[in-house]
Amino acid sequence: MSAAPPKNSKPLERVLSTAAAAESLVRHGAREPALLLYEELARACAGPCRDGVAVPRGSKERLECARETISWWLRHELASELEWARCVLARLRRLASLAAACVAVAVAAALARAPSEISKGAHWTASSAFSGNPSSGELPRRRLFYATPNYFFHTNADREPWIVIDLGRARVVSSVEIRNRLDCCRERAREIAVELGQGGTAYRRVAQHAKGDTTFRDWEVRLPGVAARFVRVVGTPGECLHLADVRVFGS
Repeated sequence: MSAAPPKNSKPLERVLSTAAAAESLVRHGAREPALLLYEELARACAGPCRDGVAVPRGSKERLECARETISWWLRHELASELEWARCVLARLRRLASLAAACVAVAVAAALARAPSEISKGAHWTASSAFSGNPSSGELPRRRLFYATPNYFFHTNADREPWIVIDLGRARVVSSVEIRNRLDCCRERAREIAVELGQGGTAYRRVAQHAKGDTTFRDWEVRLPGVAARFVRVVGTPGECLHLADVRVFGS
């Protein structure tokens, strides 16, 4: 009666035969990770192990030695991949910092070039005042949660209604933003015009609103940069002039 085969001998034989087959495939150019691992196992099972002392092929000691070899190989590969990932992340961080700095410089340059509001706190005067409305005042300094009123002045139905904004000194005007009355009667501003002046008596017309646009809410007048101290908005002849907001931009 023959002796019983060693326990786990068949699984061990299957592992070793698979490793030998993988070794052959790798020699012929296969590069799949699983085959590479088995190839390492096959190489470890083929030569000396444990301080150069030969261990019988197919023994548990040989399999343990092969497993140690594969574990070392995996740790080495993982350490290499982690180091590569750290280098890539460090490079990406440097690039991100550089990009953020470039964006910050570009934004700062754009803001520096952008015209600012030069009508903050400027004094204004209207041609007349209807029913207790002010005939002059100071443009509001807009802060957080500032809400534009329905209108901040209201003239009579003058032959030539107007509002003049005094910028305090000669400035370079690049744009004027006008917001029509918000609650009603927008058609009364259908023919408004923007004029610029230096001394407060002589004005030069630089823009005329389209007469057909009788329901406009906002109108922006862009200019190439015109020197002026006074900005006058002239209303439709024979109509009341009432606007919710007038802002002047420039330098």
